[in-house]
Amino acid sequence: MMTHSDFKVGVEFRYRDQTWRCTDVGTRTVTAICLTEVWTTRAIANTGKKERLRLTTIEPKRFIGPPYGVPEQVIDERALATCVPLGDWEAARRLLGLEAAR
Repeated sequence: MMTHSDFKVGVEFRYRDQTWRCTDVGTRTVTAICLTEVWTTRAIANTGKKERLRLTTIEPKRFIGPPYGVPEQVIDERALATCVPLGDWEAARRLLGLEAAR
């Protein structure tokens, strides 16, 4: 479990079964980008409609910023306690004999 003081820009952690990187720390919130699942929106030609797509190939340059090539998400103070430091997550997986997930 993490507290607000554990978050610094660049710190990686697990949240909602995904790996995230902290991009900003506010007074009561944290902003982060998801490193393991990236969604984007694209326009469908000549329809005026948009569709949401999950990217299967992610270029590393999308994670360099700001500005980032992936959406940032605000994590509020109630959800911060559900975050787990990435090092602790990987250590627990090794202890259980599971592969390290990223």
